[in-house]
Amino acid sequence: MAGARKLTDNNPSTNWSSVQHGSEAETEWIVLGLGDQKMVGGISLTPRANLSFPKDFSIQSSEDTVNWKDIPNQTYSNYINNGSVQTFNFGSSVKARYIRVLVTKLGKDDMGNYYFQLGEIKATLTGAGANW
Repeated sequence: MAGARKLTDNNPSTNWSSVQHGSEAETEWIVLGLGDQKMVGGISLTPRANLSFPKDFSIQSSEDTVNWKDIPNQTYSNYINNGSVQTFNFGSSVKARYIRVLVTKLGKDDMGNYYFQLGEIKATLTGAGANW
């Protein structure tokens, strides 16, 4: 999970990447730590163009990085990435210290290899009026 700090550097052209896989049927994840408990209304994921964005994934919350809960209505199958920032609004705010994107089916890069790659990840905080 090298380069995870690139996900929050406000520079979408610096990318984070999982390790390379030979098959899309692999599991990868990235965790966004919020510091302390926050109310989160959604997240935004900036893809690496239209490459290596997950096909099947769920967005989860946790207080301790051990026990994870799926956020209601935030599980996706055969997701199509158009290369633009992807925004996922939760419908109801979730109380969490950590948000995880858990990928169970990877996307392909331009060389035919399978990864989970992102340029940025941001949480939309509710009640605080700021993004994290």
